[in-house]
This record gives sequence, structure tokens and C-alpha cells, in this order.
Amino acid sequence: MQYKANEVSRILNISIDSLRYYEKLGVITPKIDERNRYRYYDAWDINYLLDYLYYRKMDYSSQEIMEFIHRDTLDAQIEKVREKLDYYKEKKEYYNYVYDKNRNFLASLEEVRSGCGDMQIIPCRSYHFLIYRHNYRFDQKREMNLVFSQWMKYYSMVHPLVLIKQETVKRRLDNNYDWSLALLESDFINTGLTENEYVKSISSCFCVRTIVDAGEHGMFHYQLLDPAMDFITKHCFKMDGDPFGILLTRVHE
Repeated sequence: MQYKANEVSRILNISIDSLRYYEKLGVITPKIDERNRYRYYDAWDINYLLDYLYYRKMDYSSQEIMEFIHRDTLDAQIEKVREKLDYYKEKKEYYNYVYDKNRNFLASLEEVRSGCGDMQIIPCRSYHFLIYRHNYRFDQKREMNLVFSQWMKYYSMVHPLVLIKQETVKRRLDNNYDWSLALLESDFINTGLTENEYVKSISSCFCVRTIVDAGEHGMFHYQLLDPAMDFITKHCFKMDGDPFGILLTRVHE
């Protein structure tokens, strides 16, 4: 039995344009009536389309599917599936990581509502960071661009970090800060990125932690840290290192 394009479209709930695309790929080869250029599809064409749709849902590429359903031997199919299992494993590990990171992100967002301005003394984790901007000036040196592009491959793991020189805060100097990409030490090691002249580090230590509202565009200033500095002075602590912070989110209210 043969089916017209509109019938196949209705059976599989796909568009006529999609049918033409699958034909162009070579998934199906409908018979064409030379008199009216109508296309006719048989049950095998529909089977191939179902196979194609199935493997696409399994994240096989179009090229892999074409080989799988039209050319591959059993051995070749087994090898493809083995490779895909490695791919799935890598994706699973990645999405487990993203899930945990977003769970922590949610907890941080919920804390903003109730904890903005609060002071806590907590252990700070170790970071490696890449400074790419000083105030509003981006570092455009070629070597820096190469390192930056390597870090951007792992952007979903990165935290945007701002670093203020402690002398700026202590001596009330002109606003002076650096923006950077930061990775937790464990993530830095897992990425395989290497230390170089552009990559700095922050060692784990106890720190005063707070949440601040940095305001609108252009309002970021070291004076946002004044409440934290008052807390440090009040409790007879001493600043040991440059203050830094993680940009959590931009809220519009």
C-alpha cells in the first residue's frame, strides 16, 4: 500500500517540509509520479522514518542514523552503541554536576531574601581565577585571549568573581577592582586547565561573608563593603588579603 505525503504527515504527525528534509538526507526514497510529481511512500519508508525519529531522540546524529539504518553491519552497530554509551556517561556526569550546581544556586537565591546584609564567619573554599577585566578595561592581549577561550569552554562551571585590592578599601582610594572567571580548586583540576601568569589563586581560609545589593549599572563601589569592614573592626579581626565576591544574580524589581 502506498501513502501520499499528507497521509504520512498525518500518520507520524510531522510536517511536509520535514518529509522533504528526510528525503534530502536519504532516509527515505519515495516513488515520484512523473506525470504530476506526487510522492508516494510505502510501509518501509514509514519504518525508516520511525527509526530515524527514534535514534534522534536517543541523541544520535543524522549521519550516525543514516549509517545505522542503511549501511552498518552488526559489528559497526555494536561499535556505535558502545561509543554512544561513553557519550551518555559523560553527559550524565555533566548533568549531575549541573543539577548540584543549580541546587546550590537555588539555596543562594533563597538566602538573598532573608540574609542580605547579614555577616557570617565561614570557611572559604579555594579558587583559581582568571582576571580578564580591570575596572571597565578588558585585557585584549593575544596570549590572554587564548587563555580566556580555554576557560570559556567550561563556562557552566565558572563563577563570576570581583576582586578589590585591600589597599583600595583600607585607604579609601579611587574605585579599583578586577573582574575574573573563577573555578573552585576541584573543578579547576578536573578541567585540566593549567596555571600560568594570568591565572591566580585564593587559598582556603576563614572569611567574613555577606550579601550585598550592588545596585544598578555603574553603581558598583568598594563602599558596599563598609558594613563588613565595620564588622571586622568591631570584632577585632584583621583583613588578610584582597576582598572578593561572587556575582550571584541580577534581579529586576
